[in-house]
Amino acid sequence: MKIHNLKEAAKTLNYLTEHGITEYDVLASRVETAAADFETVSISIKQMEHRMEQIAALKTHIINYAKTRNTYLAYRKTKAADKPAFRAAHETDLLLHEAAKRAFDALGVKKLPTVKVLQAEYTDLLAKKKAAYEDFKRLRQENQELQAVKSNVDSLLQIKQEEKKEQKQEKKQEQDR
Repeated sequence: MKIHNLKEAAKTLNYLTEHGITEYDVLASRVETAAADFETVSISIKQMEHRMEQIAALKTHIINYAKTRNTYLAYRKTKAADKPAFRAAHETDLLLHEAAKRAFDALGVKKLPTVKVLQAEYTDLLAKKKAAYEDFKRLRQENQELQAVKSNVDSLLQIKQEEKKEQKQEKKQEQDR
């Protein structure tokens, strides 16, 4: 256990020396900054993924809407007496069309974007996500290293504080004798 602790202390000292960290406050500040940067990139990636999911769903609805539009128009032109039979014959297409219309209403889409525009936005988001993911991996590694170093420093400082307390207690006991 002592060898492991010594190795960790050596790693910690090397890290602190390599990065020019000489004060605890600087270390604590860097830990907070790294954690905040990591969280920011993480949130950004999640937002991009959410938008990409929305685009994929919207593309699906636009394609379904376009494919079933003629069937729906024919259904609307059908006489009231013939509608149940027409609906039974084209149930799948009508349900897809109605689902697409509900999705557009839910998203607040007034004018449908083209699939080409959505695909371009999706491709752009994918490229940004890949770049952000590289930052995410780097920041995660940096954050983990800093957290480990801070944890080691905290434990070392506690050991020193405990040693000081023990020394004070020993001195006090000697004085009491």
